[in-house]
Amino acid sequence: MLVHKSWIKERSKLSHYVARFLDGLRAPYVVSEVDDRPFLDLKEDLKPDVTVGRYSLVIFVDIKTYLELKPNVQQIVRLYCKKFATGLLFFISNHVGAIPEFGIEVIKPQKEKQTLDVEVNETSKLLRITRRGGSVLKPYVQKGQGTRWSFLRYDPSVTPYETVEYVVNRNKRRERDLEIAVTDQATVLLDDGRKDGVKKVFFGGGFPFFLHTMLFMDSLEYLSPVSPTVFSLERYLQIDVDDIFISKTGIRMKKRDVLVSFIPVLCTWPQINKFYKLEWVF
Repeated sequence: MLVHKSWIKERSKLSHYVARFLDGLRAPYVVSEVDDRPFLDLKEDLKPDVTVGRYSLVIFVDIKTYLELKPNVQQIVRLYCKKFATGLLFFISNHVGAIPEFGIEVIKPQKEKQTLDVEVNETSKLLRITRRGGSVLKPYVQKGQGTRWSFLRYDPSVTPYETVEYVVNRNKRRERDLEIAVTDQATVLLDDGRKDGVKKVFFGGGFPFFLHTMLFMDSLEYLSPVSPTVFSLERYLQIDVDDIFISKTGIRMKKRDVLVSFIPVLCTWPQINKFYKLEWVF
């Protein structure tokens, strides 16, 4: 896994968030400075006798880094990703304006502190851990302690993207406004690779934000041909019941009390599979 790092202040801050999060997931990664050399090294993997690539996912902390690469280097990145089914993850960071290469226009919110609702597309192919559960209020992060937000606008008839997350105004929740928001105020976009064979995810900033961290985890699983983390969705519930047997005489529970009342209740929980096995669902 390659995290391509820029030494500009805001991108360095985001690099810190991403690296720290990958450490928490125990996902191996390599951090690279901004130059063409790491990508020229990928050319060695494009040889016919190489069947396993060195990276399962390429993360650009700033999309400008990719856009400023030489055309032949960009071509190497695309060929590498296509050969080894390696995905690309882009953070928009501080870019504003059109990105013709991807058919996206980046727009900044009119006010950094404006109140907005963030909604998740429940039918998105990206979702694994994340689940749609209504809307979440976009938090205000004090200046200097997080990355800026961006809205991503695209034409669905030209670029077949899927909006994973979008922003709407809680005071204008008319059906027409919601339809426009999906393509004009997207904050996370998915390209499933139908056009060029390379899967991509675009994040319009907004770190740290708990919903984006979950979508980031989903992106790692979706974009990588192998699972980059050691965690599964299976969770187990451990119930410690020994304390109920050491209470005062007269109110102390006995074995038959547990068998009659406690175990049958557990067995009726629809979430419990094989008594104590849980699925981690958000």
